[in-house]
Amino acid sequence: MTSGDVNRSFLPLPDISDGNLSHSFKNRKNQNTAKKPPTLYTKRQYNRSNISTTASVVTFKGPSGSPKLSSIYKPEKNESYFEQCFEKIEKMGEGSFGQVFKVRSRDDGLLYAVKMSKQFFRSESYREERLVEVKRHEEFSHQEHCVTLYRAWEERDRLYLQMELCQSSLETYVREQKIIPETQMWSFLLDLLLALKGLHDKNLIHLDIKLDNILITEDGVCKLGDFGLVCQENKESAMEGDSRYIAPELLQGNFSKAADIFSLGITMLELGCNLELPSNGILWQQLRRGILPEESKSILSGELYEIIQWMMNPDYQQRPSVEALLRYPRIFRLLQKRKRWWSITKIRKLKRNTVHRFVHRWHILKKSIRILLSRMGFAVLSCIRRRRGSEFEEHCSMSALELSDDDQLTSTPVLGDSSINMSDVVNSTPILSHERRRNVRLISASSPQNNSSFEEFEDHLSRSPLNYTPRSKHDFSSLTGKKLFTNSDDSD
Repeated sequence: MTSGDVNRSFLPLPDISDGNLSHSFKNRKNQNTAKKPPTLYTKRQYNRSNISTTASVVTFKGPSGSPKLSSIYKPEKNESYFEQCFEKIEKMGEGSFGQVFKVRSRDDGLLYAVKMSKQFFRSESYREERLVEVKRHEEFSHQEHCVTLYRAWEERDRLYLQMELCQSSLETYVREQKIIPETQMWSFLLDLLLALKGLHDKNLIHLDIKLDNILITEDGVCKLGDFGLVCQENKESAMEGDSRYIAPELLQGNFSKAADIFSLGITMLELGCNLELPSNGILWQQLRRGILPEESKSILSGELYEIIQWMMNPDYQQRPSVEALLRYPRIFRLLQKRKRWWSITKIRKLKRNTVHRFVHRWHILKKSIRILLSRMGFAVLSCIRRRRGSEFEEHCSMSALELSDDDQLTSTPVLGDSSINMSDVVNSTPILSHERRRNVRLISASSPQNNSSFEEFEDHLSRSPLNYTPRSKHDFSSLTGKKLFTNSDDSD
């Protein structure tokens, strides 16, 4: 026993007796209707004096490989970076630390998952803990069986992560599927072992392996996510994950790679047997003692039951490593067979992304065409309006030249002769004043070709009575030349 083991404080474990206790199983039909507990919201206790309202990239990469913000982001707008650069489609899930949304990027048109922290940064240490997740996620983002992180940024005291979009979590997938074939379970186990191998090769442990943190893609491939609790092996100050999945040695302060193996084993037990895992109590202790439910022997095959029991060994030193599990005959044969299909999977992913980009650009092209056609229509209408307006102004100016202001306001006699048609007189030529008529006579004398019309007009006036009743005002239309009577007080 080392000195480090002596200084550790061991927690007492209760005596477990073999009673008539039995495990409960999930009811797939009633899971969708189960009520969820209300969400707890905490008051903000931390106010930084230098809170920035603009988005800033969070990265631990070098200056050459660091991601940048989108070019369509305008910091002067009141909308956040998330609202400007993404179109929110639906809410995919919610955890204790954040919410995950399915979004479409306005930049490239592809679908992504954006995780937004639910709580504000309460302190500087709390902010650093959240940023560690970005650092760990960037280290494993390039791996095939880990969720890819494209960009992370902080804005208005919140952390945002733009990640690869997966179909759903394994918890949701199991809930929708009535039966999980055992061949698919072996495939899921291989995916998760390959994801753990990348962490364990760097002496890192995940500490939070569970169905909610395992995502499944459209191709049916499982990927490991949520690296918020990743820490170095044998680190003294580490945080445990969900109590339903933690290994028993974590309660004694022993953080090792074997803890991830236990969590993976109990996850496969839950997946294969549709088991309702307890969070504490006697049944919880039985699982940590290696006592599996009796029903699991009839549900699982002998080979799968054997490997799960091996992974859930109470003694963490007797549990297999990731390399030992990958050498297991059934898993090794599946790995060799899958290597021939990885290229096909990459081609499918490339084809799907190409189709999404093409659809997005086609929508942008149609929108641009609609905007262009609408602008052209408005331009044509404005040209027609300006042309008609110029014709109207030209007609008004010509009418104003024919009739002066004095002529429009001059009183005229009311012709009493029944032989005179007033409409013909008004429509043929406007009624002129005395001075205007005298000028017209002088002009008509010099131009004999136009004397006939004026003589005809003078003949009309000569047949009118000398005494007439004057009217107060006569108005003429500038467009048609017709006389409009207004404010008439005729006593005839």
